[in-house]
Amino acid sequence: MMQPVFQKGADLIERHVPRGRLLDVGTGYGFFLALMQSRGWKVKGLEASRAGAYYGQTRWGLDILSQPWEKASFKKGEFDVVTAFYVIEHLPHPLAFLAEVNRILRPGGMLVLRYPHTTPIKDILALMGIQNHLYHLPFHLCDFSPQSMRRALEYVGFVKIKTIIGGFTAPANFAGRWAGICFGNLAELCSTLSGGIIMLPGVSKTTIAKKRT
Repeated sequence: MMQPVFQKGADLIERHVPRGRLLDVGTGYGFFLALMQSRGWKVKGLEASRAGAYYGQTRWGLDILSQPWEKASFKKGEFDVVTAFYVIEHLPHPLAFLAEVNRILRPGGMLVLRYPHTTPIKDILALMGIQNHLYHLPFHLCDFSPQSMRRALEYVGFVKIKTIIGGFTAPANFAGRWAGICFGNLAELCSTLSGGIIMLPGVSKTTIAKKRT
C-alpha cells in the first residue's frame, strides 16, 4: 500500500541529500528502511511495535530499536535525514518531536514528513450533514494543513520548507485503490500545473525541511 509513497520519498531525499545516515521514525515492518538500505544508505529505525521491529530485523537484518520515540536517545547531529511517515498525527507533543528531530540532524540535514490532511473533508461532510469519523480518535491527536505544518517547522528552527503531494497510497481493496488513484493523480496534477500553489485539500501531504547550516 505504501510502496508508491516510499518510492517518491526515496527519490525526493536523494535529489537533496548525498547518501549517509538515515533514521526512520515509526518504521513499521521496515519496508522503507529496506528500500533505503538497498540504495546504499546507513539506516536505523524506531518502532514501538515489537512485532514490527522483529519483522524488519529478521527479514532484512535492519537496525530497528523497539521503543517509542519518547524513550529514544540520539546524539546531536547524528543523522543526515530523518523520516516519519504517518507518525506526527499520533504524537501528543508534535512540537517537541520536531525540535528533537532538529537537534539530531546534522547542519543542512533533511526532515521528511508524511501526514494526513483530514480537516477539509471532515468540514465538507459536516456541512452536508454526513456523519463521519475521519479524525480517527483517539489514534490521531493532531491534524495539520501545509500552512500549520510550515508554522510548526519554522517555530522550531527549520528552513527551506516545501510541501508536495508526494504520491498516494494504493490499498488492496478496490474502492480504496480507486480513490487513491483518482484523487492522488488529481492532486498531483493540480500541484504540478499550479507550480505547487494549489494543494488539493483532504489529500495526504509530504513536507520536507532543512536544518540551518
